[in-house]
Parts: sequence; structure tokens; C-alpha cells
Amino acid sequence: MSDSVVMGISIDPQSIHSVTNTSSGREVYRNVQNCPDDFPKLSERLKQLVSSNVWRFGKVTTVVISVCEHLQTFSNGRNSRLSQVNAAQLAIDLSNHFGFDCSVVSTSQAGLASDCNILDVDNGSVLSLSLDIGCSLSFYKNGKWSAQSLCRHWAHSPLPDFQWLIDGLTPVCRCGREACIEQFLSIEGIERQYHQVVLQDRSLADIFSGVEEGDIHSTRVYRAFIDQLARSLLLPIEELAPKQLVLSGFATTYPSLNKELRVALSRYHSSDSLPVISQNSQDSFVFAYGAALMAIKNNNNHLRS
Repeated sequence: MSDSVVMGISIDPQSIHSVTNTSSGREVYRNVQNCPDDFPKLSERLKQLVSSNVWRFGKVTTVVISVCEHLQTFSNGRNSRLSQVNAAQLAIDLSNHFGFDCSVVSTSQAGLASDCNILDVDNGSVLSLSLDIGCSLSFYKNGKWSAQSLCRHWAHSPLPDFQWLIDGLTPVCRCGREACIEQFLSIEGIERQYHQVVLQDRSLADIFSGVEEGDIHSTRVYRAFIDQLARSLLLPIEELAPKQLVLSGFATTYPSLNKELRVALSRYHSSDSLPVISQNSQDSFVFAYGAALMAIKNNNNHLRS
């Protein structure tokens, strides 16, 4: 039997990334383009993207879409016309238009899937954390996703032990609250903290470079971020007791972050029961790539059923 064609797509407020694979796992195409500024245009853009792949490679049988948490919840005043993506409706529209199976996942689900060895673990528990434009947390038990209220509301829970003299003041979050975890751990949150300390703008990539070069301000902000991350993960680790914590997203790319996070966690929790912390290899396609691997699995499971 010839290979089927599957796609993984990731959507954030700036970009649409896509990875096209065969059902046997061979990658055949990658694409990135700007994300449109309203929902009808986004739906049309995705149809054009899939049609282009159909023309190039043949019929697409399965698509998995990873949608940034930042687009799925609450409003975003800076991009009000694309403030909330109805991800389920996107999947329905594509499925009805092309006749293939289409599903939606979070960035933490796609980020975990991008490490193709993790989801094959039959016994054990894994906590997957994505820190990028938005923040997302997912829990897996025996290789299967497990819905957890703690994970669903995690990004817009208050930062534990928040002290404004240490953590700084925050504007009102897009959810209407203040001092939410997302406001400290997302790319924008870390960059905002740098601006608050130095009164200058600096990208997260440059902040990480500054840490590497020993810049005092970058290092101060990075250390605060690590401590905030440890505090934010304490409750999920205590309640869910994962054996492994997998990090994905651009805000987790500093090379020694997993080791420094473990040290920070050990200040609040017994180090003997902490999970193994690993960082996925990262590039801008990490969520689209993970979604494509999930599409392969869904397609092959469908053929066997």
C-alpha cells in the first residue's frame, strides 16, 4: 500500500507553520507564512495551504492543528480581530471541505509529541510544559493524554508566592486578573520583566545571549524567571507526581535551563521525588512537527481500526 500524506500545522498570533509527512514518517515539505488578522481569513489561508499540499503531494488524509493557548482563551487587544480562534470550528471547516480527519491539540501536547520516544512509554507519567507566546501544560499517564483541571487553568492561575517587590508589578492580564503565571513565563512576560528592570527593550533571544555573556541585568531577569517557573510548577508536580517533565517552546531553550530549574525546584520540594527534566530540541517548527507526528499516529491507527 502506498503512503498517505499527513500534515501538522501550528498557529500563533504571528505565524502559521506546517510540516507535511508521509504516513511512514518521511518529511516532504515545510512552510511558514504570516498569520492573517481575522478568523475568516485564517480559515481561508489554511484551505489554501492544504490545497497547495494536495496539488504537490496528493490527497491529504489526516491533519492535526496545534493552536497557541494565547489565541484560544480570552481576548488580545493588540490583535483584536484574531483575539480568539475557534479551533474546533477550524477543524470542522477543514474536515468538511477536504473530507479528511482533522483534530486540534495544545502546544504542550504537540511539544511532547515532537520527541517521538516519549509517547511510546507505556508505563509512567509525563508532564509537558510549553512556554512560548503562550503557556500550556499537559499531563500524560501511561502514554495517553489525561485531562486535568489543574493543567487547563494553569497559565491563568496566580503566580504562587507573588511578591511585587521581588517579582515586579504586572498590567492587567488579558483574562482580567493580575499576576497570572503567563505574565511571567511567556516570551512577552520575560521581556516585560527585563524592561521593568532596565527600562530598555530586549528580545528574549538577546536576554539569553546576555546570560551567556555574563550581563548583570540579563542574568538577574533569567534567575527571577527560573524561580518563578519553579514556583509555578510546584503544585502540578506535587499533585500529579510526574516521572518526567518535558519542556518545549522558545522560552525553554537556554541550554542549562533544565539543570537550573531542578536546583530551583529543590528549594521548594524534596529533590528525591522531583521528575527527570528534559528539553526538546527546538526550532520554530517544533509544534508543527509534533502535530505532524500526531497526524501520522492518528492516520495509522485509523487504518488499523
